[in-house]
Amino acid sequence: MKRLTGVSREGIHVLMAEVGTNLERFPDAEHLSSWAGVCPGKTGKRRQTTQRKS
Repeated sequence: MKRLTGVSREGIHVLMAEVGTNLERFPDAEHLSSWAGVCPGKTGKRRQTTQRKS
């Protein structure tokens, strides 16, 4: 079993409820993190100043 550092058990449950268990629609981890709105931006560059609406 893999662990996600910094993510609580409740956070995992919320993530699974939102995304589901079938991750085939995401080609890779970068696409999933982008969809979730948690992908880091490029260092030193700020493009978006507002948070993504859920």
